[in-house]
Amino acid sequence: MRKIKKNAKLAAHKLDAAGLALQFVSQQGIEMKVAPSAENIVEGDVKLILGLIWGLMRKFIRFSDDDSGPNPQEALLMWVNNQIASYNLPKVERFPGGFHNGMALCAVLHKHRPKLIDMDSLNPLDGPGNLRKAFVGAERYFDLEQFLTPEEFVKLDDKSMFIYVSEYFYGVARMRKFELAAKRITRLVDYTRVNDQMKEDFKAKAEALRLHLDRVMKILNDRAIDNTMAGARHKLAEFSNYKEKDKSEIAGQYLDVESFYNHLAMRLSDHKRPAYNPPHETSLPGLNDTFRQLELTEQERSVALRSELNRQIKLVQLSEHHAKLSVKFHAFSDIKTRYLNERETITTTNEASFHINTLNTFDDESKAFQEENDRSMKEISDNLQSEKYENISDVRNLESAVIDRFVQLCDLSAAKRLILDDHLARETFNEKFRLDDGQHVIICETITSFHGAKSAYLNVKESVNSVDEARSKLSELEACLIEVKEFESATVPGMKELGVKINDSVYQTEISSSHFANEKAALNGREVTVDAHFVELQDLYSAKLVILEDDMAREVFTLNVRLQNLNHIKSFESLSSWCNEKASYLNHKESVNSISDAQLHLSGLEAFVREKNDQLKHFVRNLQELGHEITFARYDNLSQWQFETPEEITQRESKVDDLFAELARLHVTKKDVLDDDLAREEFKAHVLLLNDRHVGSFNSISSWCDDKDAYLDTKEDIDSIADANLQISRLEEFCSDQRDAARHNVSLNKLGEEIRSSRYERLSVYVYEDPDSVLGRDNQIADRFSTLTEKTATKDQVLKDALDLEIRKEANRVRYATLAADLRRWVKATSESSADSHFGFTLAEVESFSDVLEKQDAELAQQAESKESGAQTVLDAGIALGVKENAYTEETPQSLAQSCVNLSNALSVRRNAYQTELQTQRDNDDLCKKFADEITTFSDSLTAQRTMFASSSDDLEVQLESVTAKHESKDEDDKLPSIEALQSEIDSRGITNNRHTFMSTQDVRVLLEQFKTFLFRKAKMLSEEIDQKKLKGLTLEQYAQIEDQFKQFDADSSGQLSPNEIKACLFSLGEEVSNKQVKKILNDFGNECKEELTEEGFKNFMIGVLGVSAALPEDITSGFKLINRGAEFATTERMDLLTDQDLDFITKTAPAKGDGWDYDAWVNEVFAR
Repeated sequence: MRKIKKNAKLAAHKLDAAGLALQFVSQQGIEMKVAPSAENIVEGDVKLILGLIWGLMRKFIRFSDDDSGPNPQEALLMWVNNQIASYNLPKVERFPGGFHNGMALCAVLHKHRPKLIDMDSLNPLDGPGNLRKAFVGAERYFDLEQFLTPEEFVKLDDKSMFIYVSEYFYGVARMRKFELAAKRITRLVDYTRVNDQMKEDFKAKAEALRLHLDRVMKILNDRAIDNTMAGARHKLAEFSNYKEKDKSEIAGQYLDVESFYNHLAMRLSDHKRPAYNPPHETSLPGLNDTFRQLELTEQERSVALRSELNRQIKLVQLSEHHAKLSVKFHAFSDIKTRYLNERETITTTNEASFHINTLNTFDDESKAFQEENDRSMKEISDNLQSEKYENISDVRNLESAVIDRFVQLCDLSAAKRLILDDHLARETFNEKFRLDDGQHVIICETITSFHGAKSAYLNVKESVNSVDEARSKLSELEACLIEVKEFESATVPGMKELGVKINDSVYQTEISSSHFANEKAALNGREVTVDAHFVELQDLYSAKLVILEDDMAREVFTLNVRLQNLNHIKSFESLSSWCNEKASYLNHKESVNSISDAQLHLSGLEAFVREKNDQLKHFVRNLQELGHEITFARYDNLSQWQFETPEEITQRESKVDDLFAELARLHVTKKDVLDDDLAREEFKAHVLLLNDRHVGSFNSISSWCDDKDAYLDTKEDIDSIADANLQISRLEEFCSDQRDAARHNVSLNKLGEEIRSSRYERLSVYVYEDPDSVLGRDNQIADRFSTLTEKTATKDQVLKDALDLEIRKEANRVRYATLAADLRRWVKATSESSADSHFGFTLAEVESFSDVLEKQDAELAQQAESKESGAQTVLDAGIALGVKENAYTEETPQSLAQSCVNLSNALSVRRNAYQTELQTQRDNDDLCKKFADEITTFSDSLTAQRTMFASSSDDLEVQLESVTAKHESKDEDDKLPSIEALQSEIDSRGITNNRHTFMSTQDVRVLLEQFKTFLFRKAKMLSEEIDQKKLKGLTLEQYAQIEDQFKQFDADSSGQLSPNEIKACLFSLGEEVSNKQVKKILNDFGNECKEELTEEGFKNFMIGVLGVSAALPEDITSGFKLINRGAEFATTERMDLLTDQDLDFITKTAPAKGDGWDYDAWVNEVFAR
């Protein structure tokens, strides 16, 4: 063939070249319905040119180098269906219909270039759309020109469709060397990724195991406790659960990690990769060391948990004893509460004092009981607190409740004390009120008596026959008034003050009250009566004063009339001897011994003067007038009187005397003498009246002293504090009265001094005739008061001594009652406490309690003797003081001695109980030791066997056989019944603490179950390792895929593949091989005749095809170089045959180079790990 001009531009040259090509087509015998001409080709007749291309394709397309395989259409359909097998599309059965919706073509493209088409976005019903995406994808993938439209595509016949689809086969084939290179890289990436992932998984598993071990170790090493019985049991349950589950899980994890590591090591070894050496802590030896440490920690943890449980049991028992003490106190409190809530009826201070002393005894007893109970409870609670007992709040609450209850008792006692103190104060008030009221009654009776005497005097109408008598009676009446007023001022203010005090004295509290309304009404009545008495005395005085003044006026009137009559007589007689008589009269000195005498003589003198004047002026007329006045004079008031002998008047009227001048001179002298006589007599009368008052006061005070002498000389019978206080109160009242009487004595002394110092001296002299009698009365009263003062001091001391004695006797009664009650309570509490004695939780504790028991018994016996002796000493002291009875207790020396005997009996019972408990503890300890020996032997045997199987270095198959045989054995199960029988005996005895071992039958059952689980997991691990060894690095999915492919192409089910079946199988996988290549496969992997491929041979061949071990680093590097068109570095754009995931894996680890990354360095690094 002649040379064709390249890059022809002239039409002649183009036509020449086209003609040469058409000539070659004709020579090859290519058939065409309409053959194109050279002009048609140069002019670009598309239809004729396509016909030419289709003729060439039908002539030269081949799928094998001989005719023995499947025909081209079948082979192409087989290839297509193999490509779309994983896309869940209908199988393509024929040309052309199976390709009309475009789904098969899109799937073929997506199979090799997933980035070109989004299969999820395709709709089988949208054929045109799918075809357009396929055309675009084919052009981008292997440069297939879009020379058809979807409408033209669906009109293709079967052969045209066959030719078109074959373009996909050859297009993919052209890209095969790129894809094979990419596949090798992908397999390397997948293998490396799997290895890396397996290392990461191993690391994660080992870390998880390590963390699990560390977490468990931390938990097991954590000795923190929550100090609860539930917590201790829960932690034991958790520990048992851990041994049943977590421990088995850890063992399983360990076997899983071990199996996984062996798988990874085998995979690396099979592919000649460096061995994987994790850090020691996550390596198998490191984990094994930790696992052994875990075993030791478990033992320590088991001991700690058992110890904690026993500690909690001890704490619970202590708490129960604490609760018993609380119940005991509440029982005591209930009894005392009933007493404290009882309300006594109290009507005297003696009763109040008795109940107060009884309450004091109760307080002492309650305080002693509470202190003992608190000490015992606090000792237990402090122990529980120091041990951080779980229910310490409940324990403290019980103590708080006891304290609150004691506070309630104290509050009730305080409330009762308030009531009793109120009773005592009220009764003291009542007694004081009665004393005051009695004193008020005495005063009122004295006033009434005084009123009786004075009213009797004031009611008497005396016979008054002269002015002197009238004057004397008026003086007596005036003295009576003075005495009444003095008596009133001496008694009534004090009585009124006492009355006000009594009326104002109201005992009123929130608890009780005393008003004495009736007594106060009587008091007010008495005071009204007293006021009425004094008003009556005033009225009687006024009435008697009127009468006496009337008497006086009458007597003065009478005297005047008689004087007038005398004057008349004298006037009459003076007619005969006027001068001599008057001279003799005026010269005569009369004897004056009374006021009336003086007044009478003065009146006579005044009459003389009048007479003289009258005689001088109107002698006769005056005489007549006087006579007339005398004759008709009449006194008519309260009494009547008139002149008895008026006839004498007429006789004397004729007698007058004219001697008036001489008489005037004598009158002056005589007048002075008579005035002196009157003044002296008036002074004397006043002194005598004072003396009468002095005598009255003396008699009144003497009578009072007689009464008080009798009181002070009386020896009262005192047998209680209240009696003593009552008598002292009465003595205080007496002292108050004595002070009032002393004021009267001062008045008496003043009155006596006034009498003794009184003196009249002028023309005559007068002093009281008997001053010594006045002084004697004053001295006598002073002596009486001095005696009373001495007797009062003596009586006061006697009463104080009596009070002190009664106080000491009462204190002795209370003290003895307190000591007796304390002994009785102490014996009862000690006896109850000894009955509740806890000798210990373990044999060692019970044995060590023997010394404590002896010491306690000796101390208690000594305390009992001391308490009994103390009570007897107080009793003897009371008898010496005169105590005959004790209202606070019924205890006797005999009853106290019996209490001590009861204590001795209680201690003897406790010693017997101790011996019983000691023998029980020894028997239990023997049983626990026997159990510990058997369970330890069994546990050690299981541990030794497990260690042997875990550390075996025999072949995997030999190990598997040994482990399986042991797993099926029942030797260990037969050893459990004996151990369980001993455990049952321990449980039936209630033993919770075995000092010889902390293991239980549950522990050995768990150990046995874990041992069996270990054997099962070990057998499973060994089986998996044997299987992994056979896979030679393939995954189970890849291995199953190889089996499926063999079955698919073993058309006659002969169990062997013929050469054609081998070619078809590889063609379906995208591998087109020659007969020569098939022969080499049969030589390497075929049967004995080397003519067919068995399933085992096929697996070994495919493991080589699919595995990574066949690919060398230089093969991978060449692939990178091919894909990157000879460049020394790779770029993401050229590596589009790889998935984004694979590219991402490479680019993250490959070093940068040029505009991309260094694939050579990456390959070397990958093969090195």
